[in-house]
Amino acid sequence: MLWLDWYPQIPADGDYFREDNDLSDFELHDSDYNVPHDVKEGHFAVIAMDDRQNRATRFVIPLTCLDHPVFLTFLARAAEEYGFDGEGALTLPCRPRELERILSDQ
Repeated sequence: MLWLDWYPQIPADGDYFREDNDLSDFELHDSDYNVPHDVKEGHFAVIAMDDRQNRATRFVIPLTCLDHPVFLTFLARAAEEYGFDGEGALTLPCRPRELERILSDQ
């Protein structure tokens, strides 16, 4: 069974991780791109896919992560393993705690 944890937004206090599963945050904007409400300007959604535990965790992260060398490594691995032709959140082949470490550096 695949587990999917939702972390719908980054609170203003800098705590990137929320443990609620309020799916009301995932209503879509009425726009051409159908971006979920929790993905604010300057952010994007990724899913950290831990194949070892068969678990996926969704994060909404700032664009500043695109400068982080480890995050760039995850992007390269994602391109190899999954490609970038899908819609929605980008899937990264990494454990959620690895992504949490990157976010704590920001």
